[in-house]
Amino acid sequence: MAISMRKIDLDTETVVKAIHSFDTNILSMDYTEVLLRMIPQPEEIKSYREYERQGRSIEEMNDVDKFLLQISKVERLEPKLRIMFYMN
Repeated sequence: MAISMRKIDLDTETVVKAIHSFDTNILSMDYTEVLLRMIPQPEEIKSYREYERQGRSIEEMNDVDKFLLQISKVERLEPKLRIMFYMN
């Protein structure tokens, strides 16, 4: 997963904003394809939500988990990424 993240040379906030706005200038087809492979599974999302509910510091997480936590908050993440993939 960390190798895939290195391919996306963008900060998390930029990625999330680009997904929300369907900005294919920021997220190219290659980036979108990488993100589609990184989508957190339901059990991972549940773990991230539980981690936050416990009031634990996000700063204690590794970079991959921080990234996945943030993109897991995007509603309808997979359909949005698929649309962006085909828009390219």
